[in-house]
Amino acid sequence: MADGTVSINDGGITSAKIADGAIADAKIANGAVTNAKVADGAITNAKIADGAITNAKIVDGQITEGKLANASVTTAKIGDGHVTGAKLAKGTITQDKLAFAVPSGGASGNPDKTTIYLQTYLDAGQTVAQAFASANAAILAAIETTPSNDNRVGRVKLKLPGGRLIINDPNVFLQLPPTRTCGLLIEGAGDFATEIVFQPGAANQALITNTDNWLFLTFRDMNFVGDVSKAAGLTFMDSFSSGGAQNYLFERVNWTGTWRYGLHLTGSNVNSEMSFFHCGISGTWETFFWAETSDQFVNYNFYACQFEVSEGNFCRFTKGGNVNVWGGSLIHSGANGGTFFLMEGGAHAYSTCRFLCQGTRIEHRTDKSKMIDCAWPSGSVKFVSVDNTSTTGQRAANWTFARFAPGNDNMPVVSFDGCMLMGKAEFVFSTNTFDHMHNAEFANCEFSQYANATDMIVYTGTANPGGQPVVRFRNCRYQGTNAVTAIFDTNVGSSVGNRAAMETRSVSIKTASGQLPARGGYEDFNLPLNAIVTRVVLFSPAGAVTSGNAADFKVQTRETTPQVLASVQATPHSAGFKSDTTLFYVCSSDAKRQFRLLSGASVDQFNGKGYCIVYYMS
Repeated sequence: MADGTVSINDGGITSAKIADGAIADAKIANGAVTNAKVADGAITNAKIADGAITNAKIVDGQITEGKLANASVTTAKIGDGHVTGAKLAKGTITQDKLAFAVPSGGASGNPDKTTIYLQTYLDAGQTVAQAFASANAAILAAIETTPSNDNRVGRVKLKLPGGRLIINDPNVFLQLPPTRTCGLLIEGAGDFATEIVFQPGAANQALITNTDNWLFLTFRDMNFVGDVSKAAGLTFMDSFSSGGAQNYLFERVNWTGTWRYGLHLTGSNVNSEMSFFHCGISGTWETFFWAETSDQFVNYNFYACQFEVSEGNFCRFTKGGNVNVWGGSLIHSGANGGTFFLMEGGAHAYSTCRFLCQGTRIEHRTDKSKMIDCAWPSGSVKFVSVDNTSTTGQRAANWTFARFAPGNDNMPVVSFDGCMLMGKAEFVFSTNTFDHMHNAEFANCEFSQYANATDMIVYTGTANPGGQPVVRFRNCRYQGTNAVTAIFDTNVGSSVGNRAAMETRSVSIKTASGQLPARGGYEDFNLPLNAIVTRVVLFSPAGAVTSGNAADFKVQTRETTPQVLASVQATPHSAGFKSDTTLFYVCSSDAKRQFRLLSGASVDQFNGKGYCIVYYMS
């Protein structure tokens, strides 16, 4: 029998035991092969009419190119094998254990017992909705209890195939477990390789609704498309939590199309600890990430993500916060723009109002695009090494990139450090804003549109202007600066603020060669608007020059009729000099902040050891 061909009509081969052999080209009519035990063999090209293979046990074998008509495979148990190229007409797979099987075309060998393949159900002829229903049933069936966790735990991951999967009904993609359950990974074939299209027939639907039951969800390597061809108001996930739903992780996930919300967080507790790694958001949005109802909603991280949309808000925090954004790209390309970071006001809990954005590149391609609109009453908002200057030539000089409106309250400690910025920053004050201390600073920043710090700050309010927040500029500069406009640092608003913290700065004035001017030469310089000049020192040690002529120097304004702030005349120049003038001169207009260090005609030698030091307070 090992090398022959068996043809049987209306017969049966029962209790057959074949080692290292094969039954090839077998033709069986109205018969059955029962209790067959085959080791290291194969049943190939089998053609069975109205028959059944029952209780088959195959080790290291395979059924290939099988063609079964009106047949059924029941109670099949296959170890280390796979069914490939199967063609079934009117057939059924019943009582099977295929949830964990490697799908057709997949890897051979031991199937991964922790992975549920959606492709298995699709290959069995199920629709996309049916396949997700079957996969979700297998996910829920695998949930276990464990003494190490008060919640139940998931034990499997769902593997999605490449291709386009269209979902028309909400809650098909992911079903809820009966009680709180920790742990589920949903993995695609790669970003953009697996495409989930949400195309509901009714408006205002969510692809996923997690009502407090799933915790520790991970999504990886897939693309979600919002299709509003049938209905609008699409949401990727509605997450409601009263202490359960939390800890979502997204890795290489992309969203595109038209959506209302991405993640919409409601409830009273947690909905916290969510991170996004190298994710992309494009298309049209109202808001991608919205924490709405509780200050328990905290700890959100975005790593190297791209929010490059036609319009929409990136992050909106009506409640909650504690947000980190590292790297990535933020772009509004459409005319309607939006706000990348929207922090809303009202009462907030401690340890909530904290925001950090570091190393992010931002493009505002429309005047309706804003970096941040913040009404938080406390906390910290910090931007580090952020650049929004790429569209400098496209934005009007009066365009506003940031707005801070604390109302009758404190505002966060606002800090921009090492940033490249265009546009204006607006600070809104109210009737009782004066009764609070405000801290805002730009440090080590470069500005592409404004030569003066006062030009880039806008104050908005009608009552009690003493509440204008003082904004400090430290070690900053204008991108197009020159020797005249180089002095940028000041505290804007200090001339009006009712409790303005001021500080004294000093600047040394010399020629390009590092000397005091000579022979009627001069050096022009500007100080910040509303700065107060409090002291001018003109000094040279004896022996700095050898000239016997007079030393003659003045510091004066560049007005048509100059106002002299300080001067010195000393003979001979070689003997040295010192003039220390104290005064209180307010640079209250553009003309009054423009100065000149002027040498007299008698000064015939340049003095490299002399000083002109101007002290100003702001």
